[in-house]
Amino acid sequence: MFDCKPEGSGIYLLHRQMQGDALKSRVCAIVMLGYRNASILIANRGEVKTREAKTSALGFHKMIGMVQSKTAGLEEQKLIEAIVAAGDSMRIKDLTVLARSKDSKYRADEVNEIVTAVRESRPQYFQMLVNWIDSKLPSDVEEIVFCGGTADYLATDLGKHYGHLELSWNADVAIPDEIDTGGFGNRIADVLGVFLNFKSKVSLGKPKSQSKKQEATESTEEFDVKKSVVGDKKAIDGLAKKGDE
Repeated sequence: MFDCKPEGSGIYLLHRQMQGDALKSRVCAIVMLGYRNASILIANRGEVKTREAKTSALGFHKMIGMVQSKTAGLEEQKLIEAIVAAGDSMRIKDLTVLARSKDSKYRADEVNEIVTAVRESRPQYFQMLVNWIDSKLPSDVEEIVFCGGTADYLATDLGKHYGHLELSWNADVAIPDEIDTGGFGNRIADVLGVFLNFKSKVSLGKPKSQSKKQEATESTEEFDVKKSVVGDKKAIDGLAKKGDE
């Protein structure tokens, strides 16, 4: 059995398990914001047309590139860690670790350059991102489920920009420590949701053939998140090693 789903499908499946029939009466957008890209999946009153999913290259790497273009020689991974640690307020002490100069005067200038670059790049990146999201959301959208590490980083700004809608993050699913052995956190929530749904289909026996219309629309089979998580730790451990997006 082969079952391929677009990014965000696992989050939608988890969200649907929690919300039940309520999703059949509203328009919900699953907005996945990762490091490499950003994607949107729309559930229109319970129907998800996977072929209409949208994606762009506006992942967190775009902001990193903007900061790098305004500074000199900053290593990507160290820059990511420092920016995330600095948080919404972009704390200077967390960005100071990026400075390499040993001379106190030059070091102060270097820190100032880095802080300025981050403080300028974040709102610029955020505006680019929400402009794209806004252009892809249907006019009647009522709910957004944000997911991905970049959504966590921009949670405060996203909450303000989309405060007129019903919002949630990662389908309100917390990944248990016994499953998250790789320390990936909610970054494995999407693949976990797909895995649990796929397992529920396989456990039901040989799947029935689907029409072309059914293949283009998300399955609505139910599965129990808690029971599946308890019974599949070993299998999910293997997925966790591959789940860093």
